[in-house]
Amino acid sequence: MRPEMIRRVAVRDLLSTLRDTRTLLGTLLIPLVLIPLLMLGLPLLMSEFIGGQVQERQQVGVIGTLPPALERQLEDGGTSVTDGTGVDLVPLNYQTPEAARSAVQSEQVDAVIRVVEPLPDAASGETATPARLEVYAKLNSLAAQTGALGKVESAVDEYNQAWPPGDWKPPG
Repeated sequence: MRPEMIRRVAVRDLLSTLRDTRTLLGTLLIPLVLIPLLMLGLPLLMSEFIGGQVQERQQVGVIGTLPPALERQLEDGGTSVTDGTGVDLVPLNYQTPEAARSAVQSEQVDAVIRVVEPLPDAASGETATPARLEVYAKLNSLAAQTGALGKVESAVDEYNQAWPPGDWKPPG
């Protein structure tokens, strides 16, 4: 094998490859353009879709009585997920879980918080007893999960982490 012959064959093969558009598209366009576009474009598109739910105020129904600190946390929005956009609380007159589910399914509200066992409130001097909330929300889409449900979960988590308040002393 002579070097001149190897060079001629290599140049001929490179030129034929450059003339073949299908090979050129498959080796250059897809890896260099389309893959980065899909890797960066889809997450940006999804964040715009999901982020819109986080920035909007949703209607959340309340069955029972929430402590004022938790109500403020819900209305003002939390610091971890919601970027300061809270929810509008709507008192609901019915008490049953079935009515709460139907209010969410009929889209009367985006979610419902049902107070099963009352939460302690530092202002009233109550002791920290276990409390229980039930949250009803549609989970049929990622946007619904990041909207009202995400805001309620974030606010309740922050309320739990802040309990008991610094100036709170148990009665007695």
